[in-house]
Amino acid sequence: MSARHGTTQHGPATNEGLPMDEHTRSRRASGTRISAHPPPADTVSSPADRILATLSRALARTVESSTDAAIVGVHLDALVELLPARAVAVRVVNPGTRAVEVARSNTLFVGGADLVLRLQTDGRRCALDGTSSGFDVAIEAHGELLGAITVEALHTAGRASDPDPGFARDLAVATYAARQLAALLSVGRERRARTAEQPRRMIPLTPVATVGFGNELRALFDGTREFIALLDRTGTVRSGNAAMAATIGCPPERLAGRSFIDLVDPEDRRRLGGSFWSALRGQSSQIEVAFTPREDGERPLMALSFSPVCDASNMVLGAIVIGRDVTDQRMREEQFARADKLASVGRLAASVVHEINNPLTAILAYSDQLTRRAPPNADPRDLARIARIAEAAERIRSLVRRLLAYTPSAAEQPSPLALGDIAGQAAQFCEHVLRERGATLDLRVSPETPPVYGLRGELAQVFVNLITNASHATPQGSGRIEVHVFSPEPGVVRALVRDNGHGIAPKDLNRIFEPFFTTKGNGQGTGLGLSIVRSILEQHRAALQVESAVDVGTTFTIEFPSHE
Repeated sequence: MSARHGTTQHGPATNEGLPMDEHTRSRRASGTRISAHPPPADTVSSPADRILATLSRALARTVESSTDAAIVGVHLDALVELLPARAVAVRVVNPGTRAVEVARSNTLFVGGADLVLRLQTDGRRCALDGTSSGFDVAIEAHGELLGAITVEALHTAGRASDPDPGFARDLAVATYAARQLAALLSVGRERRARTAEQPRRMIPLTPVATVGFGNELRALFDGTREFIALLDRTGTVRSGNAAMAATIGCPPERLAGRSFIDLVDPEDRRRLGGSFWSALRGQSSQIEVAFTPREDGERPLMALSFSPVCDASNMVLGAIVIGRDVTDQRMREEQFARADKLASVGRLAASVVHEINNPLTAILAYSDQLTRRAPPNADPRDLARIARIAEAAERIRSLVRRLLAYTPSAAEQPSPLALGDIAGQAAQFCEHVLRERGATLDLRVSPETPPVYGLRGELAQVFVNLITNASHATPQGSGRIEVHVFSPEPGVVRALVRDNGHGIAPKDLNRIFEPFFTTKGNGQGTGLGLSIVRSILEQHRAALQVESAVDVGTTFTIEFPSHE
């Protein structure tokens, strides 16, 4: 069908009929003139998601309708919503006389609505008041003319005969609506003919492909990237699109009949149920839930919108769910938040080191002065006390220097490094922790392990954090920690840090890398250690895996690309 544009002309309506041959069908016109050939598909572009959602709601509302008037009324509302800047009319004719039996519009008809659809050879005339140009789309089923959809533009400052550039998109919308209307009107008339004496009953939601959407609308339904599902009142999936099938990792033909709530992570099912029941009460809502893991291990996070699906009497038949995958978005937000927190902690650490150095310098200077100025007959016990003060200050200064040794610095540049040497340096940093816990550390470095490329200070920090966490997890006095550095295959350097500690509970295993998450008691940990470890390893293109069993132990595995 192609649209012919023209200026408003007024003329008397006639009641002439036409034989139903192919030539007549191809040139048939309404009171505002229908031409039966659409423009090429590549000249139109429709907002797929909005068309689909609106027409789906109209379909669900009219599937129970017993009259043509109810079907037309619902679809007129849908067209007005999709084409807010247009004058729109829908008319249905008697199949025998082609006289208009149902006429609905969002404005006044010119000369009245009770016109006869007839052939016009003198150009298209506008049917609606206050319009300048427009087009009509025939509503046809099985070669029979059932009516027409009229879309017209309001008067503008330009010439009335100028084609409206927005009509290409509007024609696509009207064409989809006409096909859906044709199927519903045809099915409705056949049903009323068969069941004229039977009471009206509820018809359940039907899969989209079987109620007249046609191949084009099904392609639109499956072509959108948004997750779409139609649910009945029990929460059972009646139809879903290709995006839904891809999200849950299920073949499209196996979507119908599944319980929607079973697709969601058990922790989010209570909240999902609340949104679904709100839709059954006629209320729209939005919710963000995690779906159960797919076979590939991915666990999509979806932002879902629930809307009620009603029939012509406003009885809720079910819900339409439109979803969007926000997994990557939330991951980026978490990364930004983690980077911001770590930057704050870094600034705090730098200021703390500075504040420690100032009084530490004074303590060392004064203790040295007291030692040098002590009289020959000074009490040896006092001299011992001064020596202990100096020793304690030296220990603090040594700790600060070690911190600075593996703290990233702007001056430090990446270079080839022996990972075994770095692990050994980190073990020295952790001697006091191992001594306090009574734990033993077994460091093994396989010979001929190739070097890795990175920053010495940052990689030392990785091993310090892992060894410290392992020490805290081991039983007092009987802890065993193994650090093994080796090359399992060419181009790979692997480091294992294994302990015989209390392990990590399964519910916490996915959260241990979150900033400030810790299972230690108050004051025993900041929850930043593993977050820093993961951040450093990501910068070094290293992979990190963790395996843990409660009351058995935990193993961290790091794989670096070798530098050869």
